Amino acid sequence: MEERQEIIDEGYQKTYKKLEEMLETLPKGGDQTLGHGLFLYKGFWLPDIHIKGNMLIHDHFKPRPTDIVLSSFPKCGTTWLKALCFAIINRNSYNFDKNHPLLTSNPHDLTGLGFERLIQEGGSTSLVETLPSPRLLPTHLAFSLFPDSMASGSGACRFVYICRNPKDAFVSLWHFFNKLRRLKQVPQLSLEDAFDSFSKGVSFLGPFWDHVLGYWKASLESPNKVLFLKYEDMMREPSVYVRKLAEFLDLPFSEDEENEGIVEKIVNLCSFENLSNLDVNKNNNIIKAGLVNTSSFFRKGQVGDWINHLSPEMVKVLDQITQESFQASSLELLLVAVFPTLSQGHDRLGGSSSGKILNTQIHRWPETVLEKLDLVFLDAPIPAEENPVLQEQGFDPPFYNWFQSNEDMSEFTYFEECVAYLEDYMIKNGPFDGFLGFSEGAILSASLPGMQRDGLALTKVPKIKFVILIAGAKFGGIKLGLPKLASTAFSVPLELPSLHIIGDLDRIKPQSIELMEAFVDPFVIYHPEGHTIPKLDEKSLEVMFAFIERIQETIRTDEARIILNEKSKL
Repeated sequence: MEERQEIIDEGYQKTYKKLEEMLETLPKGGDQTLGHGLFLYKGFWLPDIHIKGNMLIHDHFKPRPTDIVLSSFPKCGTTWLKALCFAIINRNSYNFDKNHPLLTSNPHDLTGLGFERLIQEGGSTSLVETLPSPRLLPTHLAFSLFPDSMASGSGACRFVYICRNPKDAFVSLWHFFNKLRRLKQVPQLSLEDAFDSFSKGVSFLGPFWDHVLGYWKASLESPNKVLFLKYEDMMREPSVYVRKLAEFLDLPFSEDEENEGIVEKIVNLCSFENLSNLDVNKNNNIIKAGLVNTSSFFRKGQVGDWINHLSPEMVKVLDQITQESFQASSLELLLVAVFPTLSQGHDRLGGSSSGKILNTQIHRWPETVLEKLDLVFLDAPIPAEENPVLQEQGFDPPFYNWFQSNEDMSEFTYFEECVAYLEDYMIKNGPFDGFLGFSEGAILSASLPGMQRDGLALTKVPKIKFVILIAGAKFGGIKLGLPKLASTAFSVPLELPSLHIIGDLDRIKPQSIELMEAFVDPFVIYHPEGHTIPKLDEKSLEVMFAFIERIQETIRTDEARIILNEKSKL
């Protein structure tokens, strides 16, 4: 039978002619994929097939307000994001355990490999126009490449973007492209050559940093239209982000769905462990686009695998580019475990509280500070009795304690259990960069670095890099006993960066000053209030931002040192 010839729409033909003329004028870069040259198009290095798709989108695509654009730089969680969104949108259509399409089809086959490819099929927009709403439109294109009709205004589409640590993104991209090259019998790309292109931005759809920043800035300007997600955050708390995704898509989970465990079913269905072990994603199956085995989309899915591939010099280069690229934005976030406790009265430290309460209190700080900190608010492990003081302030139970003590706080119980609880939480939800604590939470936070240093606690998690201590005190100091586990916590001055927030009217001001003096080169903010979390005035903000800058420098230095140590063991 004679093969049917594709009929190309007249408008498409005009776009193709423009493309041919334009490609002759564009700067051309190296080959990093499968024989496709890369062209510098509107600030990004794209193969001609992606430029063609982008031009067709501009010239012919008619967006709908219900359209959902799923975007990412390659190898930053694309497959996972597609699976999650498909499962959320279609959760009432399929049984999660039996006939769900994700059990028998690769996510790319269910959503399409790329919007910029889909619009080229059939020689017209007819295929795209026949898709039912809401249309899932996956893409690797940068945000600035989309027309205004999609990116702004009342009729704009919704964009969901997922980003990843650039070091992990690069390593995963290098592995993936070499898999493609093996399939096409193209010589392998060395890590050094790939790194050179990636770091210079002359790589597939690069520069990486411009790609990320475009969506980040759009999410700040239009948070109702652009949802910015981080791969590492989603790995740590997948259920939280499944709910966040559903709310952004105007498909929040009902109370009945929550009770039925639908969120957890979606998390499990779309997990790396589940998807990567399905027959459809193994055994050399080819996706419908015919470019690659389905198994190629699943390698490790881990955070931090770059440490096994990159030299210290490579790490230094990428970290420097990241710092220079993101320093004017708030994208370089610090992951902080927050330990809440509010005081019950005026005669002693400590008391009961909850993560929810401290979350409310901390949000007295301006957004310019909060956007630099990725705060995770923990509930303490010990259920507490009712707290009349907090309830009078409008806070509802449940309340919690980190540990318990006698009346004069000279003896403590449940302290070791509390530390074990924290370490278990950090293993499952970290890694965390530092701690923020208030009152009893500050006492606990201050003692942990010394215990970790001495090998007495937190031995299974990364080194604590900083602490923020609000109205704290020192174990073994003024009017405060010393738990056995923390007996050497302050035996020598603590050298990690610390910020101490101390109230002039706080009844424990002397204890807070004593605690501050246990740290080397501490930062301090004094405020005119009492035992509370204060608002930050202009002078306080200067100290806060200087402290955050110091933390970022410390983290980069420690990270480089870890790499050197790891490489020296090889």
